[in-house]
Amino acid sequence: MFEDESNQIKNSVNRPSVKGKKIKALILSALPALIGGVLSLFSEDAFIDFDAKNYLNKNTMQVNEIMNYDLIIYDEPNNITINDSLLNLILNNKQNHVHNSNNNPKPKIIVYTEKHDLNNIKRFIYLGVDGIVSKYSDEEKLKEAVNKVLNKGKYYCEIIQEALFKSYKYEAILSPRQMEISYYLLEGLNYKQIAQKINRASGTVNKHVENMKIKLEAKSIKELIEKLKS
Repeated sequence: MFEDESNQIKNSVNRPSVKGKKIKALILSALPALIGGVLSLFSEDAFIDFDAKNYLNKNTMQVNEIMNYDLIIYDEPNNITINDSLLNLILNNKQNHVHNSNNNPKPKIIVYTEKHDLNNIKRFIYLGVDGIVSKYSDEEKLKEAVNKVLNKGKYYCEIIQEALFKSYKYEAILSPRQMEISYYLLEGLNYKQIAQKINRASGTVNKHVENMKIKLEAKSIKELIEKLKS
């Protein structure tokens, strides 16, 4: 009896309550083993239909096609250039994507990562991802994330939450766009490079940085970066 109840609870956690259609999902990764593992993890879930694409193969990267999926699980690579060039493109398109009848933009995006540094996590949040799951978490956390984001929620596994709780020092002072720019400044990018990342003009980035200097009472860009690091 208790085993049956346990199985019912487990199944209710792992199965989104989305009704009336099959969820169309996509795994974006360059690692065949990871793709195989995710496909296997969801193999018994009839509510979801997974495809996979290798993001190193530019011939498969048709963004308009990607935007038609209900869910994307994005395997964050160690190479940050690959990450920015594709994920930012998807997120920028998501912001402009036509909303469905529930006024709920798609696709939902879950980042699957082994990077737990605060700047990386918070940059994803400000870019607008719906979930972040550590690769060091139990695999069931990925199922929990799918369940949560498909039902219009946000999901960060315990490892990611722990990193988030460490610091919210400047959120009350800087705007979301300024926070996003701050993460790129900490990565060493110049104004032109940041402008390309956020799809804005270099002059706009410069204005944001000048306002950030005023807010944080920094006399130079060097002093601003030192304050952001503290």
